[in-house]
Amino acid sequence: MNDQLYKARPPIILNTTMSSNIIDRIQLAIERWNPWWQAEWHIPPFIDREIMQEFSKILELRHIKDILGIRRCGKTTFMTQIINNWVASGVDLHHILLVNCDDFILKDADFNQILTAIRLISPNITHLLLDEIQEKPGWESWVRTLYDQAEFHQILLTGSNSSLLSDDV
Repeated sequence: MNDQLYKARPPIILNTTMSSNIIDRIQLAIERWNPWWQAEWHIPPFIDREIMQEFSKILELRHIKDILGIRRCGKTTFMTQIINNWVASGVDLHHILLVNCDDFILKDADFNQILTAIRLISPNITHLLLDEIQEKPGWESWVRTLYDQAEFHQILLTGSNSSLLSDDV
C-alpha cells in the first residue's frame, strides 16, 4: 500500500462563500461526537468479542467497510471498539473522526459543508467513520469520491436502513 496517498493534507476549503456560522455549527456538532479528542477521555471497558478479532483483519484493507444492522443493535459501540483497535495499532486519536449523520445539525448540512468542517477541524484526519449514513441522501457518490480520491486512509460506515442492504453497498 502506498502510504504517501494518506499523508496529512492542508485544509481544503471547498466553498469560501459558505457562512462561517454554519460551518462553526457543523464543527461543534462533529466535535461533540468525538470525545476521544479530550484529554480526560479514556477508552471504556468492553467485552472482547470474537468478531473483533475477525474484523481486525479486514481493517488492514483500505476498502470501505460497512456495518449494517437494525437500530440499537450495537453498531456505534462496535465502532468505538474499532477506534480502540486503531489506537492500539498506533493510530493517533486525533486522526480519527466520527460523523454522526443522524445529528440534527449534520443531517441538514451538505457534503461540501461537512468536508470543509472536517478539514478545518484537522487536516490530519486519516480515519473517517460515518454513523447512520443512510440519513444523508446521495451518500453513495460522496463516499465513493472520498474513497477514489484517497481523502482518508480508512472509511467505515454504519447504517440501519433496509436500503443499505442492497447490492450497491
